[in-house]
Amino acid sequence: MRHYRFSIPLGQYPLTRHGRPVQLLPHADHIIVLDEEGRVAQKGNFESLNSADGYVSGLGLKKADMEEAAEADAESVEIELLEKEAVMAKVASIKATQSQATKSEAPSRGKRNADALITYIKSMGNVSFAIFCAFTVGNIAFRSAQRTWEGRS
Repeated sequence: MRHYRFSIPLGQYPLTRHGRPVQLLPHADHIIVLDEEGRVAQKGNFESLNSADGYVSGLGLKKADMEEAAEADAESVEIELLEKEAVMAKVASIKATQSQATKSEAPSRGKRNADALITYIKSMGNVSFAIFCAFTVGNIAFRSAQRTWEGRS
């Protein structure tokens, strides 16, 4: 970014050792440290602030540590991407297998309805099913007789 002459302001409170901004701190061109009241406590580049007694030196950062941390960060990002790709490939294969299985084994609508009816009848029990059939046949007979009595067929 420096060769494009960009300025990237970086600010965070509290500044932690494991946070991303701390990893970028040794590579900053200019650092401004503010105290609790918002006044400038220290300013300068990393080398001068790290050698002076103050907040930046209290973090205990070294440029070599930051390069190692950046490499470890890059490795963890790469591992994370590989794991994500593996999971996505596995999900895609499972979906493909399921879609092939449902296409080849999908029962017809009539078969599904018949299966549902048989399951319902089995859940009723024999006596309840016999009573249900008797009421259904009686209802059909009564409606047929009613139409006949009213003169309709």
